[in-house]
Amino acid sequence: MSYSTVKEQHYIECATCNNYSSFYCNTCHKRMCEKCREGHIRYNENRNHQVVQYKDRLKQLPTEKCLFHPTKILEIFCVDCPTPICSKCFTTNHNGHQVLDLEVVYNECLQQCQEELINIRDTIIPQCEEEVKSQVKSKENVRGKIAELRLSMNQRADEIKAAVDTVLAENNAKLDLMEASILDEIEKQQKNVEDYISYLKNLIEDCYCDLSSCKLTEVIRYNKKNENVILVKFPEITEPGLPTFAKDRTLKKEIEQIFGEIKPCEDEKVLGDVNKIKESVRLFNSKPTQKLRMERCSSLIKTQEVKIPRLSVPFHISPDVSSNTFWANGDAENLIQFDLQGNIFQNVSTGGQRNGYHSITREDNLLYTDYDRKTIYRINRDMTTSTVVTTKDWEPQSIFSSQINGDILVGMNKKEKWKITRYNREGEKIMDIQKNENGKALYSSVSYLTENINGDICTSDNDGGKVQVVTRSGEHRFTYSGQYSVMFFIPYGICTDVLGNILVCCSCSVFNFGFGVLNSPFLHEHGIHLLNQDGQLLSVLLKSDLVSNKLCALCVDDQSNLIVGSANSPTIRVYKYLKGKRTL
Repeated sequence: MSYSTVKEQHYIECATCNNYSSFYCNTCHKRMCEKCREGHIRYNENRNHQVVQYKDRLKQLPTEKCLFHPTKILEIFCVDCPTPICSKCFTTNHNGHQVLDLEVVYNECLQQCQEELINIRDTIIPQCEEEVKSQVKSKENVRGKIAELRLSMNQRADEIKAAVDTVLAENNAKLDLMEASILDEIEKQQKNVEDYISYLKNLIEDCYCDLSSCKLTEVIRYNKKNENVILVKFPEITEPGLPTFAKDRTLKKEIEQIFGEIKPCEDEKVLGDVNKIKESVRLFNSKPTQKLRMERCSSLIKTQEVKIPRLSVPFHISPDVSSNTFWANGDAENLIQFDLQGNIFQNVSTGGQRNGYHSITREDNLLYTDYDRKTIYRINRDMTTSTVVTTKDWEPQSIFSSQINGDILVGMNKKEKWKITRYNREGEKIMDIQKNENGKALYSSVSYLTENINGDICTSDNDGGKVQVVTRSGEHRFTYSGQYSVMFFIPYGICTDVLGNILVCCSCSVFNFGFGVLNSPFLHEHGIHLLNQDGQLLSVLLKSDLVSNKLCALCVDDQSNLIVGSANSPTIRVYKYLKGKRTL
């Protein structure tokens, strides 16, 4: 449908005299001309009526029956709940709650929706259309460039084939000369053997003639005669030497040096293409997946609550599957290993940070970042410490060890520029993820990060107010910034579960609508948001109070327990939100 298709209409008429209406009474919802306006406000009973310009009018509240009291209509907005209610609801279940005029709230929400739609129509869609045109042109340029490269490669292949044909012809000529020489030598030796055979035949013939008489005296005399005869030796025969073909041990790299190679563009948008191919090949060595027979519970069930000694505030939690323990960092400059009975096993000094700066590897070693030393360390099971990689000018902040292939994902910054770097388990750099397909920075911060079962990299961007998700090769998939445009979204701890869902702790700050931030109807989003792997909000699992229970740390263990920590308490809470079994 075209946006320019608008039905023509007559001018707006006064509800009383049919003249042009330029005013509107928000109290009695009547259109009026200037003359009727003067008469309207002249009456004492209309003294408190709100008469405004027609363009600034409030739309009349639609009539809607209360679900609990069908004879009553919804006319009040309860801020505490928050929900529209009728007068009877207010006197029964909402007595004492803060309320607002439902018509005012309705018009504010309607205005925000209209502004958003206008912004989409007038700004976002034209920008997208221009981007489509740009992409069409880019595709044409790419096809032309690739065609030139193919032509150049084919020409180079023809040159190499011609050179190979020349070398082949020269070698065949050499073989022809060698063949003639060898065959000549063989023929000479063959002639000598044939001459020797003739000699032997003549000798036999002579002997038979002398012995034909069969007289005793002649045989004896013949034998005496031939005692001193020396038999001619068999002619010497030599095996002819044959030529050989010495194959060069030419490797693929040497072929590329002769032929040439395709190099990725220097443009950062496509700089990682070769690494993407390598990454796809390496993923064949990933862990076997598990068959899942799990589904969400109808409600969140708290199963346990434990206070951890010496853990003042859990900012991040990493599960250690092999020992059924967890690692967490608090205000102090250390990492604490504990179990859900409240036992402390290790207390490791690390320098400390207030984000997701530690992770457990597939081999159950502990990784952590030290941004002051710009180093990533590994603590092995025997508690020995080794350096995995030094990040040079970049400060490593957050880290996650892939459970798919053992790679190490690190969120780093340098002079307020952020990126994620992928290393293999030995600390060899694989690729950087820093910009989207348009060359714009993906991250304002990388406070927490994790990996989904499909290889997606999920990050909490505090400063940018978003959850950013890219593919394993760094291509942008989606951004999640909460449900409402009036809400400033602040994500903290993030993890994924066996179904590929994404869980993230959220805080928020909202614009004041006249009823105060703490009474905002949007604060029910403060808590844990559950998204599917495509970024769609499934539910807000655990709603919490903004002031007394600021959630910031969470993880899901191998039994699909949700482990949650708050920035206001050393208490760890355990919840069940999935049911079913996992089988190999």
